[in-house]
Amino acid sequence: MASLNITAHGSQENLAKWLKSAAVPANAEVTEENIVRFYCRSKGYLLLNQYEKSRRLLEKMLPYLNAHRSLRIHAEVLFEKAVAEWNLEQHGQALKSVIESFLVNGKNRYVMFCTEYGVTGRKVLEAYIDWMKYNSPEGWHRKKKYNYGNVLHMPEADYLEKILRKTRKEARHMQKNAEYQREERLTMTETVILQYLVQGLTNAQICQEIK
Repeated sequence: MASLNITAHGSQENLAKWLKSAAVPANAEVTEENIVRFYCRSKGYLLLNQYEKSRRLLEKMLPYLNAHRSLRIHAEVLFEKAVAEWNLEQHGQALKSVIESFLVNGKNRYVMFCTEYGVTGRKVLEAYIDWMKYNSPEGWHRKKKYNYGNVLHMPEADYLEKILRKTRKEARHMQKNAEYQREERLTMTETVILQYLVQGLTNAQICQEIK
């Protein structure tokens, strides 16, 4: 079976074909059985710069995620929604979505998914940091050159600046590489999940396989 990693030769076409073959009815509800499929489809549209299609799927996932408290995917879906909205020139709504993402993120302090969206991810994060500087009830305090080790021990400002540094580094890497400028790539885990979905595995089976 051809790889669904869209940085591989011809793989952007493979991803587009998979998105077409994995379509769900417009009135389908998000459930435990199909949440992975919804997530992969929304991510696929985002990677193919089909922002409106991605935004609609991400919004459809939110009621389910609100009810089931899947914190990491919930926070990531909100961040992806902010990225899609920013690219659709809906900057105010994008700021609202990224604020909600970090509220869901809470004390978990996820880092990596915030760094995967190139220049747009950086702009969304910068907008959030600017908002926090003026709206943080505890003020905006950083202790430069202090090694906290784990992000869980950092003041909020240092945690966000750490993410921003990683995001800027990743964005520069993408800009230097012409292939990256044209197409962002799926992570290894996302590629594996897509391949399992093409094989017809259920959500439960996929979870078992990737443990």
